[in-house]
Amino acid sequence: MKYYINSLLYICLIITFVFRINICADDNSLNIAPSIVFEDSSESYPIHMIDAEREEGKIILYTKNYGEFTKPFGENTHEYVIVNNIVVHKNSSGTNGTYIPPNGCIISYTGDDEDFIGRLAVGKELTFENIDIPASLDMYFILDEVVIPIDQINRVRDANQIVLYNSNYNTSTKTNQWGMELTVQNSKISEIMQEKNDSLIPPDGVVISIHTGSPYYKQVNEKAKPGAIVKVFADAKLYNASKMKYAAYNPRTIADNPAAWDAEEGKPYDSFRGPEQLVIYDSSYGEFTGTNSYGYEVAVNSEGIITSSGGNDSKIPEGGFILSGHGKAMKWLQENALLGSMVSVNPDKKEVTVILTPDSYRIRSLLSIEAAQDRLDLARLQYLDIPYDDVQKKIDHAAAKLANLNKQLEEGMYENLSNTVQEIEKYSDMAYFMSFESVKAENRAVWLRPKDTCLEDVKKRFDMLESININTIYLETHWNGYTIYPTDNGIMKQNPIFEGFDVLDSYIAEAHSRGIELHAWVENFLVDLPIAEKKPEWMNISRKGNKYYFLNPALPQVRDFLSELYKELIENYDVDGIQFDYLRYPNSGDYTNDFGYDTYTRQLFRNFSGTDPINLNPEDSLWKEWCEFREYIISSYACRIFSELKSLRPEIQISADVWPDYDDTLTDVFQNPKTWVNKDYINTLIPMSYYLNEKPVADDLVNSWAFSRGHSQVSSGIATFNKVDKKVFIRQIDTARASNASGVSIFEFESLFSSGYDNALKLGTFSTPSSVTGKDPLQSIKVILKDIVRKIDDIYLKNNGINKNERNKYKGLIENIEVPIDMDDAESAYSIKNSIQEAAEALNNDHNLNREVLKRINTDLNRAVNIVDGYIANRRFLDNHTVTGFQVELPLKGIRVKAIFNDNTVMYLDKTQYTVHSDSDSIEIHISDSFVFNTAKDINKRIVFTINRNNDNAITLKASETGYSKVRLDWGSTIVHSDIAGFILYRNNEEILKTTFYSITDSNLNPGEIYTYEVHGFDSAGNTVYRSNSITIETKSSLIMMPVYQHVDRPAPKTIVCPKAFLLFYPS
Repeated sequence: MKYYINSLLYICLIITFVFRINICADDNSLNIAPSIVFEDSSESYPIHMIDAEREEGKIILYTKNYGEFTKPFGENTHEYVIVNNIVVHKNSSGTNGTYIPPNGCIISYTGDDEDFIGRLAVGKELTFENIDIPASLDMYFILDEVVIPIDQINRVRDANQIVLYNSNYNTSTKTNQWGMELTVQNSKISEIMQEKNDSLIPPDGVVISIHTGSPYYKQVNEKAKPGAIVKVFADAKLYNASKMKYAAYNPRTIADNPAAWDAEEGKPYDSFRGPEQLVIYDSSYGEFTGTNSYGYEVAVNSEGIITSSGGNDSKIPEGGFILSGHGKAMKWLQENALLGSMVSVNPDKKEVTVILTPDSYRIRSLLSIEAAQDRLDLARLQYLDIPYDDVQKKIDHAAAKLANLNKQLEEGMYENLSNTVQEIEKYSDMAYFMSFESVKAENRAVWLRPKDTCLEDVKKRFDMLESININTIYLETHWNGYTIYPTDNGIMKQNPIFEGFDVLDSYIAEAHSRGIELHAWVENFLVDLPIAEKKPEWMNISRKGNKYYFLNPALPQVRDFLSELYKELIENYDVDGIQFDYLRYPNSGDYTNDFGYDTYTRQLFRNFSGTDPINLNPEDSLWKEWCEFREYIISSYACRIFSELKSLRPEIQISADVWPDYDDTLTDVFQNPKTWVNKDYINTLIPMSYYLNEKPVADDLVNSWAFSRGHSQVSSGIATFNKVDKKVFIRQIDTARASNASGVSIFEFESLFSSGYDNALKLGTFSTPSSVTGKDPLQSIKVILKDIVRKIDDIYLKNNGINKNERNKYKGLIENIEVPIDMDDAESAYSIKNSIQEAAEALNNDHNLNREVLKRINTDLNRAVNIVDGYIANRRFLDNHTVTGFQVELPLKGIRVKAIFNDNTVMYLDKTQYTVHSDSDSIEIHISDSFVFNTAKDINKRIVFTINRNNDNAITLKASETGYSKVRLDWGSTIVHSDIAGFILYRNNEEILKTTFYSITDSNLNPGEIYTYEVHGFDSAGNTVYRSNSITIETKSSLIMMPVYQHVDRPAPKTIVCPKAFLLFYPS
């Protein structure tokens, strides 16, 4: 659509000029002439005329009231474009006059005053005295004589905004229902969309989208009628200028930038970039800036031109520098430091100036084409599986438009400049995205919050997901304190927005009909007001006493509630997996507001340590134990829930998204996924790498694989909600693949589709379907091997990466990898793995094979090995997660049967997993044969006991493996009291240990001595509720004479041996 830039009538509605009249003290009125004052100078230069014809020796100020251009001029006339009181351009050619920007003005001087001319250097700042020049709106539309501003063009509509969409954006606006939209064609409203929005964008028109929170919503709603005239003024700014102070240049010590000290952590911020600061790093600083992920950076080349933007820890261009911003500086960079802009640095004032001119758009277009061509050239070198000729055609189409762009710039034909630039960028971006290949076997997951109230809406969502070949959905099953499905749960009800519609059932049916996996995304301890109101005593409490919408993970009632909730979910719905979120405490920030200070948790820790944690701080000796205590609370819950779900549905996929800073989480949110992963509890680990650049994505994967390899798959969690640049987003996926990730998980659906990331994905990265790697690993391996064979012919041979002899040799090698019909045990999986690794070894031993082709095949084979490893780990868990004992908890408020595993974790059996038989004297419990986990030797699945109301000796202490200096002690019992929170072990009537375990090895004994032991069980309040029998043992006598040492009054070393969990023990 043509934008009406040159309409003097409408511009006059919003631009006026007011000349100040100063009244002298003697009541004589004098007209004070407007003037110009330059920075660093008190001298002023009079403005002789405004919007008038030029005269020799006169300074003329031209505003938009004069027109779009000044008149042509000769050699003796000098004209300068001024925006935001900064000189942004000197026009050296007067053939067509000088373009007058709506957001600025023109200083025109005809004459030879070299002093005045010399002061008007580009980048120079000045002020206008005795004249106000109100800035016009950058973008707006006029409806029924009302001028209404436009906030954005082709961007996601945020709250309270008005956004203009044209055909360069997408086929539709992708907006939610909170607003109204006007479709405008030929300057008339052709359609009005309310409530649903997501209007189709006509190729010859625009859509104006108004959020309900916009202050103009009511006016538009009243005045908008089909056929009404709408005038749109929305060309991009041709000129802009802005300045900002920078805090430091190449800071290397805290003395260089004192504000970069992180008081909370007691150390400097990364690369000494502090909060709200703009910092400059040039190429003498190093290869990368080293900054953290909480900012934004732009790269400036040696010519002072911005060549790239976005991200952190950026590579510093040779001879150039990086502008790195946080907070308000980040926002300033995002708004002003656009690609192609010119940057200058004033060290004396510690000031950065960014200037945008029409030539910036030419540079931006060139950068866009160069990026696409460079990416295609790299793809050729790497023998990627992409349509090379089609990509080159897109680049050539974009390049062909450059001549038209240059002509428009030379002739000052700015009216269609932005359209030309957008078309160039559209085709070059298409080429760029097409140069990334689509992998045939990887996990492509999207987190999605369902709001659908009918099957038709569900199908529309799946049409969108299927269009970009998503193969896994993490469906938010509980949010805002409600479920998305009808439930019998007495606490959490179905969200009333669904009006009884079972959206979960519809999603599962639709997903499975399209070959997509559906995993229930659950948020564990994060709840909302409905639960907080019903169960305020369940809420977590901070050190400051504040309650948060986080359940207390230590409370048995909370654990039982979540256990029943999830078991109900997987028993009633055929979900393919459970995706665990918020498996942690709330963010601590620092110790002054960490969580876990409810009465129950504090007393529980006091029982073990004798200290109230409310009195602890990081300098105290027990602080580490307090952090480990909360970490153990999370991990013990996680292992319980994972075991319970696997016991009911062994095939179910378990994934957990985690914070990837695996050291800080131990003392911040008390999350330690290494505990779960190393024991093979989960199928997929998802580090949440929500960054604005790709390097930290790779770093997180390296750190994750360090403990996950051979135990679980690792999928990179990346984001679109943070408005990451689309090219960076695609490179993040490419980085994840290069780092051997099992796939990517994208947060989240709405921003993925509303911001155009879907278009980028479908052009290349997700352009073909991909097999899910977890549920049917054998099928994924077959797909990978078949695709390697195809690429040997279609890519490597066709593009001269290998010759025919190599083609025949390596096709045979891959085709001879032994893949069985079924992979139903670890032995068959190891056989496949060995066969793949033998093929890889043969490839690597061929030193004549093209190195890039070798990398490509190795990458695919490694992907297959990871899939096999994931299957082996899951099989190993099911085979080796062995029950070492069953317990029945008393008192009998409904029987609860607990399984204790060989790693000292526990789970509670579902009522379908055992049967109860009773008479007047005894109770007999039979563990069902369908219970999937193996039991240790001599473990009886039949439990018979007599109800003893006193149960004074329910805990039986036994000794074994008595040696010269150690003894193993066990006090596990078939019947235990449900109130027991832990145990105290006494040796010779002295307390030596508090623990939650049922066995330890005391290795701090002397040979040939007698020791007496007893165990007491205590409840959560610290009261002794049970007492074991007392036993006496005698260690073996040593045949070696021990030397006699003088007694030193100090504690003996801590040599109690116990499997890792929470325990506190004391010196003998």
